[in-house]
Amino acid sequence: MRVPLRQGDLDGLCGLYALVNAAVYLAARVGKRLSRRDRLELFKRLAIRLFEHLDSRRRRRKGNGAGSPPIGFLWAGTSIKELPPMLDELQSFVQKKVGVSLVRSQPLLRNHRPRTLDQFWIRLKEYLEEYEGRAVAIVGYNWKTDGREEGHWTCVKAMTDRQMVRVDSVGGKVLRRSRVTMRPPTRSRPYRVALHDVYLLTVQD
Repeated sequence: MRVPLRQGDLDGLCGLYALVNAAVYLAARVGKRLSRRDRLELFKRLAIRLFEHLDSRRRRRKGNGAGSPPIGFLWAGTSIKELPPMLDELQSFVQKKVGVSLVRSQPLLRNHRPRTLDQFWIRLKEYLEEYEGRAVAIVGYNWKTDGREEGHWTCVKAMTDRQMVRVDSVGGKVLRRSRVTMRPPTRSRPYRVALHDVYLLTVQD
């Protein structure tokens, strides 16, 4: 094997990492610390909660075709539909562990839906700035590689006019605006964001 596989090449756990990174970052912003043991415990709880959610959904659908096994998130990843139960677990864990209350929202839906990338960028940037470092955005995007699209979840802690500043599980501190689109991805703009794939997590005073 010329190029060894790296962690993440075969698994789809970026959603769990994005949530753990969000919890660690927000706790630190208010002077609290989640230890390595805490982070591992949260990761386990998120995985268990997700498995239980998928297993319950599969059982309900059993008569119409069971679909993928609930353990399938290990390699298939997670969609926006799987985030709510994990966010419930995250909010409960952070509250009990370090006494920090987190509030979640989807600020780019309903009457606030942006129609262009400029609107998407400006509105999400304004939301993050409003909370002065006490908020992160969980952002899902697809990128085009080898002729097909792959999905990824990341934790965005700040934005400038030109880039997203991330706490990301696969490295890469920033995502440049010039490389992002809301339309089908191209070679020059391979990263495609979607309005519904954004959750805002804020520290409640």
